[in-house]
Amino acid sequence: MIKSLIATATVTVALLMPGVASAAVRHFEGTAVADSQTQVTFDVKGHMKTVKKGKRSRKIFVANTVSNVQVQEQLFTCFAANGNPVLSGRATIPYAFNQIKPMHVSKSGSFSGVYEFSTGGHVITRETFTGKIKGRTAKGTFRAQYDPGGIEFGYCGNKTGEPYKGDLLKLGSL
Repeated sequence: MIKSLIATATVTVALLMPGVASAAVRHFEGTAVADSQTQVTFDVKGHMKTVKKGKRSRKIFVANTVSNVQVQEQLFTCFAANGNPVLSGRATIPYAFNQIKPMHVSKSGSFSGVYEFSTGGHVITRETFTGKIKGRTAKGTFRAQYDPGGIEFGYCGNKTGEPYKGDLLKLGSL
């Protein structure tokens, strides 16, 4: 009798936990809107949800967190403390967007995160990443600022947020 109760309890718990089996990860691949050489990638953790529309039902991906952000081959401009551009080029070493902590995705699909590194009372690095996931696409902005003496004295990076867009690809299940 005890074995029967344990077996029944195990099956019941397994059936009541559908979210565990449906956890999924999607990988985002996109580019900067103004520059197709700038690659933007990140991972999106979420779960599958069944949605009914009339007599039909279908599964959709519901995003929970965004992490592992990478921005590569990014165009940059170096600015003097007064905001005037000094030089520009393409960053071959990725900025530290991957240091941004996992970002919560709201019910509307929006997310944002910031990474800052300071030393001696000066912000040396600041990376800002925002976006919105809608269906199988994502779009948003990224901004990098870097200067070893402190970004308030001038910096290399982006003066404003650079728009990106792209698609979510299926990566796997957890």
